[in-house]
Amino acid sequence: MKNLIFSFSFTLLLIITVSFFYTRHKIKKMEVKQSNLSVTKELLTNSLFGTVIYGGVGIEKYISTMEGKIRLADIVSGNTLVVRIHESACMPCLERELKHISMLESQMPVLIFASYSNERSLKAVLQLHNVRSKAYLLLPHQKLFPFEGNVQSLYVCILTETLEPRHLFFPVQHEDNLSEMYYRSIITLYQDKQQ
Repeated sequence: MKNLIFSFSFTLLLIITVSFFYTRHKIKKMEVKQSNLSVTKELLTNSLFGTVIYGGVGIEKYISTMEGKIRLADIVSGNTLVVRIHESACMPCLERELKHISMLESQMPVLIFASYSNERSLKAVLQLHNVRSKAYLLLPHQKLFPFEGNVQSLYVCILTETLEPRHLFFPVQHEDNLSEMYYRSIITLYQDKQQ
């Protein structure tokens, strides 16, 4: 009988010990996975929305608009969200981004630079999406960045008061979550720098 009790006690102790170490091992693996996911998210966020360009390529200091030549330093106040739109841009992408811009306007300064055939078309699009930020209608072939070339792509970035572009983002068609993540990170970043 003593051997039976001893065997039972030993087996129970062995099961409890193995169970304890197994559970501890699983918890450690989950912690490592969670840490890896945090690092991956950080890398993804920084690579998608990181500082624009290295090597001294930056934004044009003067832009030619229908209102005349404008010095960017005169219209950028602090960290400003710059939105570059084109009449030929993907319409669902443009609508989605303008919806986000409309919600951001009360939280940070926004400037819109547009390539449209006429001012009436631009105003109609902005009014349709309740965007009230100042919009500049650029002359044909005017670029904000040298990389624009002939590709008329919708993009967004932060422009610092020293006219350094940061957190460049090219919206991707059918990727609403990516756009939402971008604007959330911009608001968080902007609010942190304000405080």
